[in-house]
Amino acid sequence: AAEANGLPAVDSVSVWPLLSGAATASPRQEIVLGIGALGYGEALISGSYKLILGNVMHPVNQWLPDCIPAHADCLVQVSTNCSAGCLYDIIADPTELHNLA
Repeated sequence: AAEANGLPAVDSVSVWPLLSGAATASPRQEIVLGIGALGYGEALISGSYKLILGNVMHPVNQWLPDCIPAHADCLVQVSTNCSAGCLYDIIADPTELHNLA
């Protein structure tokens, strides 16, 4: 439909079946995070890994492991410099505390 209207072909994957409950797994294998627009860098999630490139020295909130999330003291602000690249296993390390790079 896009090409018929003089536009480039659509380059996307519909996740509606997952959102509507018709499917149990996402058809998407990678997620590009557009943090570059904020001047911090870029990130890509592929499978269980998250790759971050660029200057991401902004403070981020992280939940401390094994802490009851309802408590304010479970949330800390940390800064991470990924100008040389950071790699996290976001399934095994959802708080991104252990850089594998």
